[in-house]
Amino acid sequence: MGSSGYILRFTLIMTVITALVLAGMFYVTEPYALRSEAVFNKRAVLAAVRTQLGGDKFDELSDQQVLDIFEKQVEQVVVNMKGEVVDGEKAENISLAQEKET
Repeated sequence: MGSSGYILRFTLIMTVITALVLAGMFYVTEPYALRSEAVFNKRAVLAAVRTQLGGDKFDELSDQQVLDIFEKQVEQVVVNMKGEVVDGEKAENISLAQEKET
């Protein structure tokens, strides 16, 4: 059998390797996850206003088609707490989590 030192070293090395692999996977896949989240949110907005856009098959659209429709047919308006329009801002760039903190 192995000594306690060997088991401890093996556990430490495996933990470090696993942590490095998971951290690497997180940073490699982060842009794809953010894009997928943005498409998901835009698809939800389109589904909410589909009667105004004249379509029922938003579930069958590709991600690029959703992005194209959202870019061409949806107007984004940002308002502050007083109801005034904020120029130069897109609604998709506002982080509600950060806004809630301030």
